Amino acid sequence: MKKIFAFMLAMALAASMLAACGGSSSSTAQTYVDGTYRAESYDFSRGYKEFMEVTFAGDVITDVVFDAMNETDPTLFKSMLTIEEYPMFDAEGNDFNPAVWYPTLEESILAAKTAEDIELIAGATHTAENARIMFAAILEAAKTGATDIIVVGAPVYIDGTYRVEQAAFSHGYKEFMEVTYAGGVVTNVVYDAVSETDPTVFKSQLTIEEYAMFDAEGNDFHPAVWYPTLIANIMAAEKPADIEIIAAATHTSENARIFLALIQEAAVAGNTEVILYEEPVVETSDDTATSGDTSTAGESVPATTSSGNPDVSA
Repeated sequence: MKKIFAFMLAMALAASMLAACGGSSSSTAQTYVDGTYRAESYDFSRGYKEFMEVTFAGDVITDVVFDAMNETDPTLFKSMLTIEEYPMFDAEGNDFNPAVWYPTLEESILAAKTAEDIELIAGATHTAENARIMFAAILEAAKTGATDIIVVGAPVYIDGTYRVEQAAFSHGYKEFMEVTYAGGVVTNVVYDAVSETDPTVFKSQLTIEEYAMFDAEGNDFHPAVWYPTLIANIMAAEKPADIEIIAAATHTSENARIFLALIQEAAVAGNTEVILYEEPVVETSDDTATSGDTSTAGESVPATTSSGNPDVSA
């Protein structure tokens, strides 16, 4: 009898263990990996860049931050703007500015299961659409646990070579830039200035004797140095503002930023026609108009070039 009882007890224990195992294997796997995920806009717009942070725990959204950070002060956010700083009102005349719509959208995100669940708020439709795009990207990232910052709205560049050049020669040279994209990535950059009298001669070929300029330490610093430096900058730049403004070559550096912005715009559209850049006209104190590239403030005056013209366009 004791043997029978022991056998039945063993069977009962085995059945209970099997049931427990069965219950574990049949439970639903977690969809989202616990953690905090962040998405942000590619660039600042009107001084602000939108971002979203969503925290998951056990497939439940436990926290949401959706706002826009200030470009000049990272401690300031758009939702902090008062109605006096950002006067907007709804159809009934009630205050309706970022201090209202960001918290409203946060509540909508907190309750959302899909991007489409986020309410499109009248008067803040663009922000609400951005919220949907960011939330969709965060949901995808959370499925794999990828916590790298997600950048949304980045431009897509069409493969090809794009060129910008000054519309007119200045002091015997005309600056130009060519950027080649392949697979949406910059693969080659040419940035230089071509001679007015000989299209095979470029400013970067000038020797230190032809263009005598030096940096603060007394090292050679002329076109043969700064054009390659700027090319390396352009190759690495995601945005025009990433290009370093080089002391003693500020104008050439600023042109590089302008040229890259024009090229990026053309590359998004796939427009490979040569872009002619007109220098802005600067009014001088004697009311005479001059091209913006004649300023030499803070720069050393170079030696006369082989063309017989002093080159001060950098």
